[in-house]
Amino acid sequence: MYPEDCSIRCSRIIRQWIAEGFVKEKTNRRLEEVAYDYLTELINRSLVQVSKVYDTTGKVRECRIHDLMPEVVLRKMEDSSFCHVFSENQFTFREGQVTRRLSFVQTSFDVVRNADKNSHVRSILYFNIGDGILLDMSILITRTKNFKLSKVLDFEDGPLTRVHEDVGNLFHLRYLSLRNTKVKMLPRSIGKLVNLETLDLKQSFVFEIPGEIYRLCKLQHLLGYNRDYTVSMCIDSIKVGDDPLKILKSQHNLVVLQFEDNAYDGEKLQFEKGVFPKLKFLKLRNLNGLNSIIIEKGALSNLEHLQIAPCPHMEEVPFGVYHLETLKYLRVFDLPDEFVDGMRPEGQHRHIVEHIPFVHFVKGFDVDDFKYK
Repeated sequence: MYPEDCSIRCSRIIRQWIAEGFVKEKTNRRLEEVAYDYLTELINRSLVQVSKVYDTTGKVRECRIHDLMPEVVLRKMEDSSFCHVFSENQFTFREGQVTRRLSFVQTSFDVVRNADKNSHVRSILYFNIGDGILLDMSILITRTKNFKLSKVLDFEDGPLTRVHEDVGNLFHLRYLSLRNTKVKMLPRSIGKLVNLETLDLKQSFVFEIPGEIYRLCKLQHLLGYNRDYTVSMCIDSIKVGDDPLKILKSQHNLVVLQFEDNAYDGEKLQFEKGVFPKLKFLKLRNLNGLNSIIIEKGALSNLEHLQIAPCPHMEEVPFGVYHLETLKYLRVFDLPDEFVDGMRPEGQHRHIVEHIPFVHFVKGFDVDDFKYK
């Protein structure tokens, strides 16, 4: 479904696979882990190439189809009616053709109107679509009954400026990406998407999420911040409704939670007993007002990865880390010396973190892995 020579972010394709139902559950393993195994197998078979890895872990970050594979893949895709690609040179379905996925690449609105005749669509992706055309496309899709079974709607990198109120009609939607679009507001009808698992707002202009998000009981990935690298300091925070503590506590299925760039502006961040029982990854980064974290016993009961990055007023290791029995990784970046000295093997707070298999510390050019045993 992606254009040839396109480098695909692994998290993006994995979450789309899950939304489509391609990933099968395995005992004691998250769907993301199983999907990553699928991707690794494709890489090992040389069907997929690695195009970028994470510097710290070496884990695959982006991938692409092997140079020799596109023609084979496209032929298989067409034979099985897996997907139909609409481009400048292709405008219509063949007689009687049915497909469950549509990919629009540098195309016109007439093409989308024609695609509306197909009532079996489950996934829709856009690439290199013009401003007004993309807006018309999004309205057509959200308001037309033939797209009501859609599970994946990906507007990433498109010049989309708004989301129509009727997006709430897409009851079956599991994946909605507005990443790197020009969208500023979400309609309140977003609360009707009770099957939504991923809401990606990164690098969009959305700064406030409607309180109705508390209804999204299946939401696992809520991603949102905007950083402008063209200026020396530009931070946009995200506000979650009128009562963010209430709304976030209702999200029992969240797996990943990130507070970045003053998205949380309080002095104290408290995780009460029983909150976020499925959370695996927690990242706290550039929270200038934060000076204490309280983790009650029984909170974050399945957390595996905790990352705390520049928070200038965080001077003590949170005692509640001691309660995180499942924690495998603690990564600390550019925190005050008092924080770091306290968790060193000879530090006064060693007992709080010594149960964690991997503790990684970075300050300026200094890098250290603490060993306690």
